[in-house]
Amino acid sequence: MREILTWLPFGVFISCWFIRLLIPAAKIGLNRRGVTAKRLTVCALLSMAAALTGTCLLHIVRVSSASMSPFLLTGDLLLVHPVRDYQPARDAVIVALCRYGVVVKRVFGVGGDEVETTEHELRRNGTTVRWLPERIAPFGRHRVPTGNVFLIGDHATNSVDSRIFGDIPTRQILSVPFFRVWPPSRWGRI
Repeated sequence: MREILTWLPFGVFISCWFIRLLIPAAKIGLNRRGVTAKRLTVCALLSMAAALTGTCLLHIVRVSSASMSPFLLTGDLLLVHPVRDYQPARDAVIVALCRYGVVVKRVFGVGGDEVETTEHELRRNGTTVRWLPERIAPFGRHRVPTGNVFLIGDHATNSVDSRIFGDIPTRQILSVPFFRVWPPSRWGRI
């Protein structure tokens, strides 16, 4: 199943949050955390301007499939920062654009790596990186071209990834998730 993500500008989210705090803060001069109403007003105006101009520094992405479970679950909301000319490291989690849409996957191979999957193993440069308890369709040896990455979902038996859509040029990497904001029970750094 494809992972099609919902993008919400972080500026709109933060603007609504600041506006909600702004009214009571303006009445008493300080909010619960001791931040002045003037500072809240400036932050709210800046984040609204960022949302309106599309220059948000952060976005929220919703994971819509189980292909990255148990690390990321369906319905998780991730805080991501957009990147340009990003060269990811192996095992980094990224948000990328492929022919099936926008996906959240783990970088399995970078330019120059030789990747291979057998029925129960994921191999990189001849070394078994991960053993899979469930059987997957073998994918023969493949050398990742320079400037590309090979992506695989953590739940490899339930993932549409580079084994299906091929390598992704690094210019198609949209953002990098760094914080899970929902659900509250799984809130924290990624």
